[in-house]
Amino acid sequence: MAEENRGILHKTEAARGIKGLTLAPGSLYSVHELLIEHIKNGAVTSIEDESAKGRISRALSTRLMGRPITLRSHGGRIPVVVDDVVVVSTPDESIGILVTDHGIAEDPLRQAPIGRLKETNLALKTIGELHDIACSITGKPRRPEFTDKVIALIEYRDGTLIDVLWEVVPVV
Repeated sequence: MAEENRGILHKTEAARGIKGLTLAPGSLYSVHELLIEHIKNGAVTSIEDESAKGRISRALSTRLMGRPITLRSHGGRIPVVVDDVVVVSTPDESIGILVTDHGIAEDPLRQAPIGRLKETNLALKTIGELHDIACSITGKPRRPEFTDKVIALIEYRDGTLIDVLWEVVPVV
């Protein structure tokens, strides 16, 4: 019943002809696949998000929207750009340019794309500058301590195992 109602709501919004919306969810999952049609018809033209998973992620990674998702530089509490990555959810060779709410940076190992962007008025930054901006807002995060207990395996969309998630020692 809830699934039917959500479909009706989406159809109603599309019928109103609303275009050019920016979507700012906390995350996108398989349950949000209905958005793919709204992106295709121009109702949603921009997404500011912290992560996307499943079919919606695959659709967005094929440039369905014509522009990248804007990643927030911090989730309110911790910066997204950090000195030491704790969990890998996307292989770094899949990421060429990072678009955040405070600027755009490229992977330092892949300098080609940014060359074309230098001719624009976009806020181009280095990864280090984005890190410093986020830390100035949230403070520098303390690296968590882990137990020996594995609690999850991180699998990329192609089925490749890319990381292991360890249990965090509770902060007291």
